[in-house]
Amino acid sequence: MVHVAKEPGTLYYTMNVDKKKAPSTIVILERYKDKAALDAHSSAPHFKEFSAKIPSFLAGKPEITIMEELHSI
Repeated sequence: MVHVAKEPGTLYYTMNVDKKKAPSTIVILERYKDKAALDAHSSAPHFKEFSAKIPSFLAGKPEITIMEELHSI
């Protein structure tokens, strides 16, 4: 997470869990300046290293949803 926060174009990155309702589910929320920043994140060495390790501690395939922001306050 520390590396992601330092990436140019990263506006928001947080890892979350609902310990009472779904303690084995982690939700990561990320916000990037633009698609180029997201693409840079996806090709960063630390992301590739994390991606290689993550299958060993997941119960299934991660669900990834890319959303378009409609409004921000």
